Amino acid sequence: MASYSRVLLRMLPLRRWPLPGLGPVWLSEPQPVCRPLWPANPSFVDRLMGDMERQFQEMEKMSRAFFQAAPLPFGGERESHKEASEENACPAGGKNHYRFSVDVAGFTPEEMTVNLEGRKVTVTAKRQRESQSKDSGYWLEHQELRRETLLPPDVDLQAIACSLNPDGQLCIEAPRLAEAEP
Repeated sequence: MASYSRVLLRMLPLRRWPLPGLGPVWLSEPQPVCRPLWPANPSFVDRLMGDMERQFQEMEKMSRAFFQAAPLPFGGERESHKEASEENACPAGGKNHYRFSVDVAGFTPEEMTVNLEGRKVTVTAKRQRESQSKDSGYWLEHQELRRETLLPPDVDLQAIACSLNPDGQLCIEAPRLAEAEP
């Protein structure tokens, strides 16, 4: 009987047995064995497009985070730097002081300058390292950081103070002018 079934299998198409219920279970299924490579089911295409859209959104989010963290190679200024300095501008000690901080980790105090022009504070840090040896060749590293912020009109420009924390944060603090009370 088993050899007769094998002969029938070779002669019959693989879709179905001639009589349902006879033969192996996998041959009596109503689904054909061969399927098209690209299913006509629109939900599959929708899922595929949704997955691709989610991946594009994730890549966009990652690229935004990367370019906000890394400085531009041509020294141009981004608006995100201005937004970051405004986010760091938080009142310290209540209403009496205006304070903001700049991350200058990796720079020494000798490599930093703080300039005040009108109400605009500019923090600049530059360093250049180079090395030359017969084995490894010559390399030059130039690193520059520049942050600008506009101080509010109610701060005392004559009493601005800067301090450098051990964790690499340059804090700039200015007392607010006393408000005239009616």
